[in-house]
Amino acid sequence: MINHETKYWYLKNHKLFSNLNPQEVKEICLISNFKTAQKGEAIFFNHDDVQRVYTVKRGTIKIIENDADGNEDRKSTRLNSSHLKLSRMPSSA
Repeated sequence: MINHETKYWYLKNHKLFSNLNPQEVKEICLISNFKTAQKGEAIFFNHDDVQRVYTVKRGTIKIIENDADGNEDRKSTRLNSSHLKLSRMPSSA
């Protein structure tokens, strides 16, 4: 588990949080989680009913959608130091 000081350092130096004051960054530290994902590991599914903001500390994230046959359709790739909000996509009728 990442310690509080490391989490604070990473968040205060990330461009997404650059306009926050130190107290606001500390509050984000209290409610945030850091996770190490392995290559090929899914971190979010469209049917998940939770909205989250992810930051990429190192590596890349591949955003894909599976078609009816289970084939991957790459939507985009995010590089390190970027951020994205993942939320449930509306079902197509």
